[in-house]
Amino acid sequence: MKKADLKQAIVIAWNSLMEKRSEKVAEWQRQAVAGNALERYRARLMLAVTEDGPLETEVPELTRMFLEEIVVHTPTEMTVGFLNESRVKVRL
Repeated sequence: MKKADLKQAIVIAWNSLMEKRSEKVAEWQRQAVAGNALERYRARLMLAVTEDGPLETEVPELTRMFLEEIVVHTPTEMTVGFLNESRVKVRL
């Protein structure tokens, strides 16, 4: 697996999450108030950083803040997991 493929998968997964942002906002707002300390922190971050919309390239700072795992199923299929418990299946 090439590093460029992993970066591309992160961008695809992030942009998929951005497409569903409007569906997630209410949940993040609820967590920002009623969640445990970690949920409140992550929800506030998600509300703030997702306002900028989709990415064209991988942003290392976002990756470090939000990426939990990448599970590689095949060289062209993987699941990207973010710390807010979102999982996105990606095909390259």
